[in-house]
Amino acid sequence: MQWEELEHASTQDRQDSSLYRAKGILPLRLNNIGLEHVAAAFQRSEVAKFDARRLLPPGALNITLLQLSNMNGAGARSVPYNSGALFSDVARCHTPLLNLIQKFPRWGPQSELVAWTTRVMIPWMLDQECPPVRSLSQVGEASVNFSHEEMRWSSLHRHTTATNEKYRTSHKENRSIQTGAISARRLAGFKNIDFATLLGIGELVEHVHAFVRLGPTGGLYHNDMFDNIIVQVSTTIDVVVVPANCSHLVTSESSRATTILPSKGGILEWATQGMRRGQSKVPFYHFKLRPGEGVVLPSGAVHNVFARSPHRIGLREEHIFSPARSAHMDNCCFD
Repeated sequence: MQWEELEHASTQDRQDSSLYRAKGILPLRLNNIGLEHVAAAFQRSEVAKFDARRLLPPGALNITLLQLSNMNGAGARSVPYNSGALFSDVARCHTPLLNLIQKFPRWGPQSELVAWTTRVMIPWMLDQECPPVRSLSQVGEASVNFSHEEMRWSSLHRHTTATNEKYRTSHKENRSIQTGAISARRLAGFKNIDFATLLGIGELVEHVHAFVRLGPTGGLYHNDMFDNIIVQVSTTIDVVVVPANCSHLVTSESSRATTILPSKGGILEWATQGMRRGQSKVPFYHFKLRPGEGVVLPSGAVHNVFARSPHRIGLREEHIFSPARSAHMDNCCFD
């Protein structure tokens, strides 16, 4: 993303452009690659954008939430939309689930305990202990009254209390929804797509975990243990990414899974604090992801997604590679 692109976009984008100019820096330039080069990008741990329309079901580009629901017919009533502030609202449900899942690595993926827990214990807990969730059908019906005004979350500075409060008020008044996800395996069209084969990595991947993300979010800086991609279906989002081979600069020494970046926005604010004009503590990408576009996000790359529209629909896929896959390059991004 360059200044010129920002200046011809929204009010928020023009504000971002002014912030970049004031600090005298620009984000890294993002490469655009063909779908056939995604596998090589994963191998290089490269962040890259690509044309992702072939990964979407026919007619899915720019669909609305109501249309997504209608694609699933009567079945939309039984498709759960998982969202909400889990720890504060349903700790009695979420905390035991986390405690169970954290035992899985010790038990082993092929153990009877893991099989019994995923097939019996967790479904029982979800049914008996967890509050009911909204269905895709309910979300689709409610979406006709959603606001078309975007949340004014900054991609570069910490989010304001006023904007966060506006987000909470909007979904309480049913003018938006809390950000959440639906497993792609439950959605007509999406569940039949062989994502790994289309990306040219079918022989390297043991499993693909694909889910569709809905609703606005101010994001949260984090990294993922698996290589993944994000594909935008409807509306436009902002994405900020620190290259995987530089993410050690923004993670805790005691835990590389914990980022030291501000939890909500603020990367430019943090990266330039105490630095001379034109200098940054870490290089990072900042780019738009429009409907039909996808981005390669290598494992370990600290990133954040800013989706400001209540009508946002995006696809995210995590790829669990086999042990035989090629190792990532380990050169640092600084010369």
